[in-house]
Amino acid sequence: MSRSTIKDPAKSKSSETFFKVLRFIGRYRFLLILSIVLAAISVILQLYVPILFGNAIDQIVAEHQVNFEMMWGNDLVNGSFRYPSAVCPDPVRKCH
Repeated sequence: MSRSTIKDPAKSKSSETFFKVLRFIGRYRFLLILSIVLAAISVILQLYVPILFGNAIDQIVAEHQVNFEMMWGNDLVNGSFRYPSAVCPDPVRKCH
């Protein structure tokens, strides 16, 4: 007998369970896709943070010699780090 004609009962049962779960999730397809996309964006942004810090460290020449124009240039740092701190300078105190 060839391998393709032999049915594995565990594989058959797991595929049945998988399709049952897919039928249940079908109603929430939009939310599932949205959560996967947002998770991917979160991972990408988490991986980008060390690059931003590396670029910032590269602009430090020596003590009291920092190229702030290049450090805070056209990176995402302008929008993602500077402006939220302007809205709420002390996040520990929970700004109103």
